[in-house]
This record gives sequence, structure tokens and C-alpha cells, in this order.
Amino acid sequence: FVLGYGAYFKEKTFISKLISYDTFFIALQYFGFAYRGKPYMGVGRNLAYRKETFYRLKGFAGTLHIASGDDDLLVNEAANKDNTRIETSLESITLSVPKPSFFDWISQKQRHLRASKLYTKESKLLLGLEPASRGLFYLTFVALACLLPLHLIYYVLGLFVVRYLVQLVVVNVSAKSLKERKFFLSLLLFDVFLPLITLYCMTIGKMLNKEQKNAWK
Repeated sequence: FVLGYGAYFKEKTFISKLISYDTFFIALQYFGFAYRGKPYMGVGRNLAYRKETFYRLKGFAGTLHIASGDDDLLVNEAANKDNTRIETSLESITLSVPKPSFFDWISQKQRHLRASKLYTKESKLLLGLEPASRGLFYLTFVALACLLPLHLIYYVLGLFVVRYLVQLVVVNVSAKSLKERKFFLSLLLFDVFLPLITLYCMTIGKMLNKEQKNAWK
């Protein structure tokens, strides 16, 4: 398997920036895990694998019941540290047209999340660590900011700023290497709200979709 970066055309809109960051952050995750010998997914927009592997796994026969994510699951099932590498050269990056509206993107994200439920247990556990630690950080920050006396809150704010600055450097250096746009104040906004959007897709959005399907029936 060869995992590449599937970017989107850049537009000067909020939804375009949101999609870019979400796509970029997901890529950092699957590139990082693949580099450490634990590949778990790839995007069909930029993914290569051998024909023999495809036929050995009977293609997408096991994923015909889902609307999207068949490439993800193929990688999740068969990729390992010995047969997978990443390709991040600028010439290898593909560009696609992003969803035109927030609700179109939410619908797409819900389909992708449904596919991720079929990942191996190890993959789901590893992927759950990052959002869990991020959520714990923000909850701890808010709790300390509310409970600590004023003279100690400055230390808490200092830790928050240090984390943000480190994140700013890491994200933008990585973004530059993938020919992606830069993130400054939007980084903080997306870092807070993307997990909430994901949580919505997995809970409320899922229930609303079921109700709509039942009403249609």
C-alpha cells in the first residue's frame, strides 16, 4: 500500500478552511500511525495497492453494504508495517473539489464515521486516545480557570499558551510540507469545535438520520 495526501482546492470561505483542516488533521493521524508501523486507513483520492492484494481480499465484497469507506477498510484489514509506506512529495498530492456547504460536508463526514466503526479494535482504541486527551485538556483548563484563585490562573493560561504555540509550529510546518494553507487563530477554533462536530455526527446526527429514514418509510 502507498498512502498519499488527498487535498482539496482552496477557497476563501469558512467551510473550505474547515474541510482543509479536518482533511489535513486526519492525514497527520494516518501518516503518523503508518510511519510508526500501524497503518489503519487511506483515502481513495490518493491510494495505491497491488492488484494481487485486491483480489486476495475479494475486493470490496465485504463492504458493499456501506455508502463509503471501502478503501479505508481495505487498508485497515490488510495493511501492516511491512507492506505499507507513505508518499508526501508535492508531486504526489491530489486535489479534489470540496463540498459546497456545511451540511453536505456533515453528511459526508457521517458516512466516513460509519465506516470507521468497522475498523479493528486496536485501530479504534488508538484513534480514541487523541480526542480523549484533547477533551481532557480543555475540560481541565476550564475547571482550573473557574476554581483556582486569580494569581494561579496566570500559570494555567501560560500552559495553555505554550501548548497553543507548540501546536501552531507543528501544524504549520506539517501543513507547509503538504502544500496546505496556514492555520493561526483558526487552529484554536477548529481544535475546539471539530471534536464537537464529530460527536454530533456520531450521536444527534445519527439519530436524526434514522428518524428521517423511518419517516420516509
